[in-house]
Formats: sequence, C-alpha cells, structure tokens
Amino acid sequence: MDEDFVRDSRKGKAKLEEEEEDPDPNPNQNPDSLLTLPIPKSYSNFEEDVVYLKIVGPQRNYEEVTIDTPEEVKKIQFRFRNKEFNRILGIDDERIINIQSVSGATIGILSDTAAKIHRHLYLELLGTADEIKIAELLITDVITEGYVKPFVPRALMPTHICHHATPILFTQVIPFLGFSDSNLLKMESKSNTWIEVDTYPPDEERIMERMVNIYGQGLDVTKAIMMIDSWVSEFETKFRVKSEVVIEEVESDEESEKMEEDEKQKDCEEDDYGMKEGDDEVGN
Repeated sequence: MDEDFVRDSRKGKAKLEEEEEDPDPNPNQNPDSLLTLPIPKSYSNFEEDVVYLKIVGPQRNYEEVTIDTPEEVKKIQFRFRNKEFNRILGIDDERIINIQSVSGATIGILSDTAAKIHRHLYLELLGTADEIKIAELLITDVITEGYVKPFVPRALMPTHICHHATPILFTQVIPFLGFSDSNLLKMESKSNTWIEVDTYPPDEERIMERMVNIYGQGLDVTKAIMMIDSWVSEFETKFRVKSEVVIEEVESDEESEKMEEDEKQKDCEEDDYGMKEGDDEVGN
C-alpha cells in the first residue's frame, strides 16, 4: 500500500475529528445514564492509534476531504460490528472488490482502541455523493442478507453513538437470547439498536451476572433499555410462579406420604390389638 496514501488518509481522519466539536448529535435525547462513544480524539498520537485494515479503490487524496468539503469528492464514515467484517469482505475480498467496482467509491475499513473495546469497526467511504450512496446501500444489503425478516438488525450506525450496560443473571442469558438469537434479534430490530451480551462476569464480586451492552442513538437506546427491563420483569414473574407451583406440589406429596404412613401405622396398631385380644380368649 502507498505510504503517502495511508498517511494522507490518516491526516484526513484526524482533521475530521478536530472539526467535530460536539460528539453527541442531539444531547437532549441522551439520558444521564448514557455515555457517548465518539471516535477518540484525546490520544497524544492519533495516527498510531488508527489502523486501516483494508482499503479498496482508487488512491485519492484524503488530506483536504471532510464531510463538509464543498467539492465533488466527499468522505463519510459509519460504524459496524466486528462480526460483519468477513461478510463484507467475502472470500478472498471478492465481495468488497465487487462493491467498489459497482459503486466507484473508495472503501476503507479501519479500527482504533475504542472500537476494539466495543467490538466495532469503522467503514470509510470516499467518492461522489452517488458513489457513496450506492456503496452504502450495497454494504447494507450484504450485512442484512444473512438475517430473516422481519427481525433484521441495523447494519450501519453513525460513528457517534450512545452506550448503556445493564446486568442480567447468567441463568437468564439463554432465554434472553432465544432460539438462534431470535429474541435478541427481535429486540434489536424493534429498538433499532445493537445488543450484545458479555460472555464473562463484569468482575469477581458479580460472578452470577452478565452485562448486556446496548449501542445506538439516544432515544433508541432508551427504548431498548425499557424493552430489556420489561423482559427481565416478566421472566422473573414467570419463574417465581413456577417455583411456587413446584413447592406446593412437593408439600402436597409430603402430606399424602405422611397420611399413608399414619394409616399404615394405625392398621398395624389395630392388628396388634386384635392379636392380643385373641390371645386372651384362647387363654381363657
């Protein structure tokens, strides 16, 4: 890869971050419990943090290109999940090369520290408005084609999104996901968010918990939180009712067994009493 091309692309990205002062597109939508996740701009050496994993397309000059550049060539960035990476590339990069060929846009896939923490990657599209739109639509189709309607999660998100983490018990994880993640996909599609469940507990003191991470725009994240809280409440209610039924059945079985034992004991006492009376009559 041309070193000048990569260096220019990084400078363009760094310049983009300097121009974006407000990381939250709509702060009024954000509850206090939500945290914005902008592409980090607090690193002392931003160029070393950003890693381009893939660039496909003509080597254009990124240096003076930003979202607001009043020129024909534009640059736009999205966020997507790690698990969609291979789906976008295809076998031997065949799919991403085809998307680039059809759209004409230069396609870059990059990562940084914040993205790695949340298991996300960034998609960078460079080209005319039409080229970018075609590439965005084709990549969206590639990501969503692996899901069955009507529960199809959002393919791409803005680089600036919100994050909220809420705990559930590890015994609730499998029911929460549902068969083939059906329940999870239903929540994602209805709330327009990404929902990820951690495999490991948050810390040693909470080994019975697993964190549910929600990503999206402010109101969408709030909607997902409400859906998850409702599901947890409903699940706990059903579990409590089932537990009570089981306890009642056990108590009922114990009482019946005790009654049977009392009856057997009573029969034995009556038999013993009858035998004693019979012995007295014989003796007389």
